[in-house]
Formats: sequence, C-alpha cells, structure tokens
Amino acid sequence: MVRAVRVVGWRSRSIEEAVMRFATRRHHLRAVPAATMYRVTDRLHGGRTVRVSGNEIAPIVSAWLAELGAHSPLVEELARAACVGDWSAAYAIGDQLSVDVVIAVAA
Repeated sequence: MVRAVRVVGWRSRSIEEAVMRFATRRHHLRAVPAATMYRVTDRLHGGRTVRVSGNEIAPIVSAWLAELGAHSPLVEELARAACVGDWSAAYAIGDQLSVDVVIAVAA
C-alpha cells in the first residue's frame, strides 16, 4: 500500500514558496546541459548515493520513498528544479524528501 507523504507546518509553506518561485522564474533559468549527471543521496538510508541523469532523478527518489511506504508528487518538482538549475528550489524540495541532489559531472 502506498500512502501520501504529508508535509505540515512552516516547512510546507517553504516548499510551496520554492515551487511558486520555480514556476514563475522558470523562463529566466538556463537549462543544465542534457549530458549532465547528478549525484543523488538518500539521507535516510545511511547516505546511499547514486549517479544518474536528470530524467532518472524522479524514478530513483520515488523508488526510495516506496521502500518506506511513501509517495510524493514533489519528486517531479525536485527533478525539474535540478534539471533547470534552480538550486534553491531543489535544495528546499530535497530537504523535505530527505535527499540531496548535486551536479556530479557536466559534460
């Protein structure tokens, strides 16, 4: 059974603000090159880390959440924010999901 992750309190507001900033500023951001690799770290499982392309961020984070019996639509926003280089939004969303996303290699 999959259950939704619910963000409560002031942290919920910070995520909403980051997503809104992302949505309104998106046209001002430069996309990260398509060949860019990202290092994604799961802070809940002893810092397990993988290197993935941008289109693999959401599936890997979703799989990690599924291991915990959780699901969140924020994983798509996390991937989008990282791929367009909106690191303030990526950090805020990643903090809520207990993951870190950084650029590993830019080709």
